[in-house]
This record gives sequence, C-alpha cells and structure tokens, in this order.
Amino acid sequence: MNNIAYPSLFSPLQLANAMLKNRIISSPAGVPRAATPSSTHYGEISAYDRSLGGAGLVINPIYGCGLDPDPFSKYGADSTREILSVMKQSGALAGFSLSGYAMKTEADGTTVTLYPSEDPGCFPMTGRAGTIEEFHEFTQRQAQLAKQVQAFGFDLIMLHISDSSTASMMLSGWNQRQDQYGGSIENRCRWVTEFTQAIRQAVGPDFPILARIPRTLGPIPQSHSEADSQFMARAIEKNVDGFIIYNGMDTYGVTIENYETNVHQQTTIFEPMDYNLDFAEQLKKAVKKPVFLNCGITDDPKIPDQWIAEGKIDGIAMARQLFADPFWPKKAEEGRSEDIVPCLRCNYCYHISTVHNNVQCSVNPRFRRENRVPLRLEKTDHPKRVVVIGGGPAGLKAALVAEEKGHVVTLIEKAERLGGTINVADHGGYKQELKNYRDYLVRQVKKSTIQVLLNTQATPTLVQNLAPEGLILAVGAKPWLPAIPGIENAEPVVNAYSHFDTIQGNVIIIGGGAIGTEFGLELAENGREVTVIEMGDTLSANENWLYRIAQRQHIEHCDQFHAKLKTSVIEVLKEGVVTQDEKGEKTIMNADHIFIAAGMSALKEEAFQFYGITPNTVMIGDCRKPGHVLDCTNDAYFAAANI
Repeated sequence: MNNIAYPSLFSPLQLANAMLKNRIISSPAGVPRAATPSSTHYGEISAYDRSLGGAGLVINPIYGCGLDPDPFSKYGADSTREILSVMKQSGALAGFSLSGYAMKTEADGTTVTLYPSEDPGCFPMTGRAGTIEEFHEFTQRQAQLAKQVQAFGFDLIMLHISDSSTASMMLSGWNQRQDQYGGSIENRCRWVTEFTQAIRQAVGPDFPILARIPRTLGPIPQSHSEADSQFMARAIEKNVDGFIIYNGMDTYGVTIENYETNVHQQTTIFEPMDYNLDFAEQLKKAVKKPVFLNCGITDDPKIPDQWIAEGKIDGIAMARQLFADPFWPKKAEEGRSEDIVPCLRCNYCYHISTVHNNVQCSVNPRFRRENRVPLRLEKTDHPKRVVVIGGGPAGLKAALVAEEKGHVVTLIEKAERLGGTINVADHGGYKQELKNYRDYLVRQVKKSTIQVLLNTQATPTLVQNLAPEGLILAVGAKPWLPAIPGIENAEPVVNAYSHFDTIQGNVIIIGGGAIGTEFGLELAENGREVTVIEMGDTLSANENWLYRIAQRQHIEHCDQFHAKLKTSVIEVLKEGVVTQDEKGEKTIMNADHIFIAAGMSALKEEAFQFYGITPNTVMIGDCRKPGHVLDCTNDAYFAAANI
C-alpha cells in the first residue's frame, strides 16, 4: 500500500470468492431516465460514469421484484449484458440487487404487494396479506433468479431487505400475524432467515452475498428498533457475507407531503454526515461479517479511511456523492482529494424531491446528460479572450469551464475574496456542504491559469479595455428590502451570519423562505428565542419536498422556534415589529434583534450596462434569476461551454 493516501479505504477485502480492490461500493440508486437525446442511461442506473470512477463494487438497482421486465428474458438479457459490461468496464465488481419485496401477479394480471398483514394503506403499492404458501413461492422465484444472476456473470448479489421490503415489514409494527411469522422477534425474523437461506442454497457457499439491512424505518410509530435489526442481522449472518446499513424508507404515505422517512434514507443538511455510524459500529461488534456504512458520506475520504482504520466499519457505500463526482474513488486513491467535487446533500438528484420536475445534480451538469455533456470538454481551435464578472458560484464555475475549453479567462470580483453570497457558509452548522463546495471552486481557480482581479469594480470602460470576445455576467443579487416603514431597522440575514455568536435574546426574522427559516432554526437550536414571520402559509416554500420535510421535523423538536404564518409586518420599530394577521388584527412584538429575509433581487441593471461590448454576452446565475446552486451550475456550464 505504498504511496496510497488512504491505505485503509484502499485495502482489498475478500467476500467469499470475490475480492474487492477497495472498500468503496457504488450503491444501487434508481435514477429516472432522462430525455433520450440527453442521456446514455443504462437500465436507469446512471452507472456509466460511476463504473469508470474507481469504486470496488458497482451495484444496480432492484430487479426481479415483479414490476420490472425480466432481466434474463430473450430481449431483457441483451440489455442486461450491456449493463453488465458497463458496470465492469473499469475493473469494478458488478453486483446485482435482488429484491426482497414479495409480490404476486393475481389472476387478472395485476401485481400486488404481499404484506405481513392487511395493506397498511400508506404505500403507493396496492397489496394484501400474503399467505405462507405465497411467501414461500416468492422466495423460490427469487432463488431461481439468483441462479440466473450467478450464471449470467454478475460477481455478487445484494439482497434488498431494508426499506419497506418484506423483511422490514415482517419486523415492524405492521406485522400483526398470529402464525409462525408473527409475534416474537424470532418469528418476525423467520421469513428473512428462510429467504436468505434459499438464496444461499441457490448460489452455493462461495458466491458472495451482501445484505442491505435496515437500521430503523425512520421516525414512525410502526418502525422496528435498532435492537430488532441487530437480531435480524445475527439471524441471517450464516447466509450472507456482509451487511450494508440503510435507514428509513423510500415511501411512507400516499401523497408527496407524507415522505416522512425518506429524509432519513437520503439525509439532508439537517442531519450529520455520519448519521448511521453509531449503529454500524454497534452492528460490527455484534456480527463477524464485514459492515459497510451507507448515507451522507461526502467529499473527504480521510474520514471514512479513519473509521475503517479504527475498526468502526469495514467499508462505505455511496450514491449521491458519486453522482456529484463519479471519480471520487480515483481522486482519493491518487491523493487528489482537493479535486473531489462535494455533494451538497440537496437531494435534487432524488426524483421525489421535485416530483420529477427538476431531477438534476447541483454540482455535476453531466448527471443524466451523458450524451450532451462530455466527460472532458474538447479544447477549442480558436481560443478567445473571455471575461467573467462576478466571483460567486456561477462566475467561478463559468470561469473554470471556459478555461477547460482553452480560452484565456479573466475573472473580476469586487470583493476581497471569491465566493459571493455563499461566503455565508463560513458560519452556521447547516452550511458545511455549501462551504465545502465554495472551497472546492476557489481551489480549482487557484490551480488554474485564470487571471483573478479581486477588489476590482467592473465598469464598462474597464471591461472594454480587456477586449473580451466572450463576456459572462455573474454579478449576482442583493437582499430585497420591501417598502415597509422602518425597514432600515432590520438587518439582512445574509449579513448577520458573520456575527452569529453575538446574537442573543429574542429574535424576529421577517420572511420564512429557506434563508430566513434555516437561519432562525439554527439560532433557536442554539438557545435563542426566534419568531419567523411569513406572509404565506408554508415555510421554505420554494425548496424541494425533502428539504422542507427534514427542516420541519427539526422545527417540531425545537421549542425555541416559533412561526407566524399568513402574517405581514406592516412596520419595523427599533425594538420590535408591528404585525397584521389574515384577519386584520395588529400586534406589536418586541425583539432584541430584527432580521429581514424577504428574498433576493437580481442585479439586472448592473448586468445590462455591459451589453454592447461584445455580441457574445450572457447573463447567468442570480443576476438572471435568483435561485439555487443547481441553477448557477447549469447556467455557468452551458454558457461557458458554448463560447
């Protein structure tokens, strides 16, 4: 292991008759198929880049659950062969995710889920209570499928017995059976023991099997306990070669508002990055097979390397971080962790977040666009002088992309440092991922040939003297101050982060969007009494579902956070505000600090003044329309790549 920056992470690990070249698993993650012209999308697994990135094992999403086409049918096999080739193309082992969701095709041709008891009524999958014979029949079907997987050339099977699988449901409070599958913990683990034993018998003793098991089902009354999960792991240990920790469920509730457990499966910024580490460490002490940690691991390979070295876990499994940067493993192996693009844990890659309205990666414009966005931009035969105005996330990304294409780039920033409005990430515990991304962009600019002019106010004259052949305007936005009497007594939240620790006592925040609510929640969790006043009926209304659900769950556990919805501030006093609710009733509220977070206003006029210098001029990021990092990344990439 000479010259390996992270020797524990990149040590081999044997699983039965297979050898992982490192301790990194590319997790199964089903990604919706993008429009055909934009995506080289192999079996809806988006595995092309991840298979090239250096992980030791790449696992596809679930097959064989009764809802997917037969992967080994006459025509299904042809597609599966190409998927397998893609997964193995850079030396990774290829894992097949075998479903533990018991399903049955009824006489009328419909497919139903077999639940332990009656249909809980809170899942999209219609079902009914399964009989013992039906569960046995399903087990045998999956055992036959496991034989096909082995014969076809896959290197490993991962049993999907977490989430809302039959194993988890049997373990949970939804199991009200009175037969040998219900009641005691031994009975509730009987089915999964039989299931894993059948799979083992089908493939023999030497073919590796991993089990993705649940920590819990999330914060719902029907969830089983962590102790139950440990019991299940010990019960099936003889049938498998290792465990991958999972948590939460993919669905809980028939409406999108009810995805209460998803945020514990795909954690947001409101949970720590080592969310499942304690349970993984406990499980590793309880079993003798390898334990892989899944959930929330982002850009720094030093952390999981240390966990493995300390014996807390045996390896890691990642999905979202490998969407953000599929080459995380190779960069880590080569000691180039500073070049890893951090995942923001924003969950825009998860289709549930936006109800399929905007399934993208905030930091990787190639995600689901493999045909349109190349791995590397081809160098231009006609380098141009490109000027980028603004050193926020959009300007930094645009400058880097323009330089990658071979242009001569000058970046102008009026402040003394790069980063723009995301420099608020220097403060606040919920902004660690954003800070990591800001730092990554700044590092890449410093390593580049981009000429950076700091403390420089761009003017049309200055820019014209640079004679640009391409001009990218990323001048950003400023806090919007509504026309409320006394608004000058309120400080913009974006300015308040820099003196977070000096804020004491009672706090009023005008505006319950993401900026104001997140700032208020963090203040409240640190002991301040906070009231957020919002004109609408929803906090963080412009954020994706999972962000809002996770934020709300934390708010519900914070007694110091208060929200007044459907309420307007009609005057800002020096030591308080005057509010008016939807009934027209007015109230005077006192406060030690008053902050305003009413949104951002695009600096369009500042951008417009630069038009006419060169025909090749484009506005990007917040000066075009205030939005998220995702919008900045898309704007920046395509603007710069097409110069």
